Amino acid sequence: MKEKTFLLYTLCFVLACCFSIPAQEMAGEEITTATIPTLFPAERGLKWRYLRNSREGQSHYTTNFLGVFSKEDKQYQILGNPYGVSYYTITPEALSLEGIAPADDLKKVDFYKNESLVRLKAPLRSGHRWSGRTRTVKDKEAILTVYSTEIIGWGVVDVPAGRFDTVITSSTLNTLFFKKETGFGKGVLSYEMVWYARDVGIVRRLNFLIYGERQSVPLRDDQLEEFIREEKKKVNP
Repeated sequence: MKEKTFLLYTLCFVLACCFSIPAQEMAGEEITTATIPTLFPAERGLKWRYLRNSREGQSHYTTNFLGVFSKEDKQYQILGNPYGVSYYTITPEALSLEGIAPADDLKKVDFYKNESLVRLKAPLRSGHRWSGRTRTVKDKEAILTVYSTEIIGWGVVDVPAGRFDTVITSSTLNTLFFKKETGFGKGVLSYEMVWYARDVGIVRRLNFLIYGERQSVPLRDDQLEEFIREEKKKVNP
């Protein structure tokens, strides 16, 4: 019963959101001055607390900005939560996920080979699309992700933390897991929508697994509960 209720809720929301975007898009594009760095702020003292709805029930978690990491003349912005640590590069042109690490060991970073996973890309206008592929190699497994992302517009979203004017993206991700010993593996197809708010970051993320042409199973719905900007400590001379 919980799975059916969650699926009905999320599907209804997605349909309502998609049909409402065109009416709000022009107003949003006219008034916004958002850029990629403002849609995904990463600086000392920032924390995001989320409510997660999934088939297992409700839970809460906090994502923290952990700092900056430099490697081979490249700087990475590091964000972490109990599920793992993410290494990003943020420029006016793109927001890219460059690698991931376990939450308990920042040194075990798997940086993507060949290409990074581009989460947001300029220009920030409805209909802008991009695609790519990423690859990581672990001890006994190679993971390949082929993805396609589109900016589907500007829209207002209500989450526990409040109401936000957001840029909305939709992505399909086909992830293949290959065993090195056999050369065989399995694939997982998923769909994701992300809502980015200026000067706040991600306020909502909705994920589905896709089976066949029309069957989909909701995985999780993360909604922002609180955005925390801690005061910077003053250092006395």
